[in-house]
Amino acid sequence: MKRVFIILLAVIFIICSCFSVFATGTTIVKENEDVVVSKNVITQEEQKKLEKLPVEIKAKSAVLMEVTSGEILMEYNADKQLFPASVTKIMTMLLVAEAISSKKITLADKVTCSSNAASKGGSQIWLEEGESMTVDELLRATAIGSANDAATLLGEYVAGSESAFIDMMNTRARELRMKNTHFENATGLDDATDTHLTTAKDIAIMSCELLKYDFIRDYTTVWMDSLRGGKTELVNTNKLVRF
Repeated sequence: MKRVFIILLAVIFIICSCFSVFATGTTIVKENEDVVVSKNVITQEEQKKLEKLPVEIKAKSAVLMEVTSGEILMEYNADKQLFPASVTKIMTMLLVAEAISSKKITLADKVTCSSNAASKGGSQIWLEEGESMTVDELLRATAIGSANDAATLLGEYVAGSESAFIDMMNTRARELRMKNTHFENATGLDDATDTHLTTAKDIAIMSCELLKYDFIRDYTTVWMDSLRGGKTELVNTNKLVRF
């Protein structure tokens, strides 16, 4: 039963990642019309690939990977580089999970917000410079609400600075053999860049790595939560999590 649950969760996590990797918004599972690939704009080669798939894929790229073995069960343009948007935060959460597992940090640690983290736009929990939250609260904000300020602050806390954390992200990507991935930030917020890129296959790889940490499911499977004593609401827009 546990194995089935893990595989199902991986499918949810990875499929959502693959379908949202092309979105221009800042929410991990934000629905966006950019995801849909109209049949009159794809190439004949891509159309032939789509016709061979067992399910309809309305995305530029997709991978279905079994979480324990890493076996690819289905793929479509798996190595095509695209802007990841907030799917970037999978790597951010992975590095946080690894820091917690190694006891470098704990969920109870209090973290004080920097001016840099407070300045992040897009999806956020409106952290103010000097405000303190626990790692647990920041992780909830990142996983459920895709908060850019929370994700940035977690990165700063783990690595000492945002730039050092970005170096950690790229180093970890190389270690995981994510051959077509390069990160330039911890959030996916700045998609105007030409070099902040990843692929469906690489997203699947880091998703499977993240799912090795059982406690992360306490965050990634939550539909609604709140912070600041109920004053700040967190809502996961991932419909697969909700229903």
